[in-house]
Amino acid sequence: MATLPGPEVVPVVREAAPVPRTAKQIKGEQAQALIANYEAGAGLGELSQHFGISKQTVSSILKRHGIEPRWSRRITDEEIDEAARLYGQGLSLARVGSRFNTTDDTVRRHLLKRGVKMRDTHGRDR
Repeated sequence: MATLPGPEVVPVVREAAPVPRTAKQIKGEQAQALIANYEAGAGLGELSQHFGISKQTVSSILKRHGIEPRWSRRITDEEIDEAARLYGQGLSLARVGSRFNTTDDTVRRHLLKRGVKMRDTHGRDR
């Protein structure tokens, strides 16, 4: 049978659990400023640092105000046709992507699905 510790043993004092933090609220003018900065080209990470909130919160604010995230924008068939035409005229994937507010990788992926032959970085056929 185990023996209890004597009176010389100091009891363990437990610290109180930390009080949960309240999330920072972005409303009104701050939300409008966040949206304006996003539409001007600022990224989620940049906005989260500037406003002191998480990227998920930035995304939630944009969604709540009906702003479609750049990373989830769907490129239409008509835009893919136009992208193929522009790329065929010699524009880079990055320039074509910027015309449609999407990335060069997205343009490349869609053009490859359409069978468009890619050029190397110097503009030569691969």
